[in-house]
Amino acid sequence: MNFFSIFFSLCSGVSIFPKLAARPLRFAFLHLLLLLLLCSFGVAVSRYFHRSGIIRETTNRFFSRTGDIGVTEDRLFLTKSPEVTRSYVAGDFRFDYFADPADFTAESLQESRSEFNLLMFPSGIALRMKDPADPDTQRYRMVICSPGMLYDLLKKGTVEPEAVDSIARDRDRVLTFSEVYETIRERLLSGDKQKDADSAEKGKVFRIGAEDISGRICFLLAMLSFFFFLMEAVMALLLSITFFSLAQMLRSTPEPGKIPYKVLLITTIYATFPPLLIAALAQVLELTFPSFQMTFFITFFIYQIFAFKAVFQSFDHSSGPLPGGRPPEN
Repeated sequence: MNFFSIFFSLCSGVSIFPKLAARPLRFAFLHLLLLLLLCSFGVAVSRYFHRSGIIRETTNRFFSRTGDIGVTEDRLFLTKSPEVTRSYVAGDFRFDYFADPADFTAESLQESRSEFNLLMFPSGIALRMKDPADPDTQRYRMVICSPGMLYDLLKKGTVEPEAVDSIARDRDRVLTFSEVYETIRERLLSGDKQKDADSAEKGKVFRIGAEDISGRICFLLAMLSFFFFLMEAVMALLLSITFFSLAQMLRSTPEPGKIPYKVLLITTIYATFPPLLIAALAQVLELTFPSFQMTFFITFFIYQIFAFKAVFQSFDHSSGPLPGGRPPEN
């Protein structure tokens, strides 16, 4: 039996479980991995198509006001009114452009209540975001990029390893508001940095427009959706498979050895398939309630009762497990 025939049988009922219990354990894990990847891919694709229209509309409206973003080796600027400092807010995202470093103050930084805040200076950009682990407090994570990093990325399609290491170090730091302010002033607005940006000769200029940004945002959203769903599903599966397989093993202790643990583990793994699909469909439909975990655990708890009932009945109607832990086929 291949993956799809097993999957459709599991979604149709529980009569297949006694046969699945006789299969090698490695097949159960391989099938679970395949289903995980398919569900994660489906969620990512749905998020891409659901959000891409809104993202493109927002970025087109944004760039119609700012013009393209110009990138040279030493300087960043907006092509429309590059000398004017201004801000734009769209939902949880805020963009601040500081044409003059003197316009950047602690008060101007404090104005932003958005979850994501992109600050652009002639000498570089800083992406400030609230710490996902504790979004209600004044603690942030921040990534800083120089014009040279963006220039290399646009010109060569890659950046120097040192730049990647610098971004990784920035990303892993948790900062207070005052540390964010001081870090931006030190890394982007110090005398040497600003002097380089002001005196930069106008060499080759790359222009970043609405299509470039919207395409990258949509792709990034899809990738994040894929990995976030994958991690969330893995945690739920590890917890449910471990707990319920051990619970069923303890249940069978009055008759030790009647049902091997391998059979219980295989049954638990395959019992997660329909609940995982239902939880993934809830994510595709972007239901805010119930959550992924609640949807998965409720449906899994109900489904595994019938799955184990079918397995236990198959053993009750037989003389016990065959050598090697294989239940007899009826």
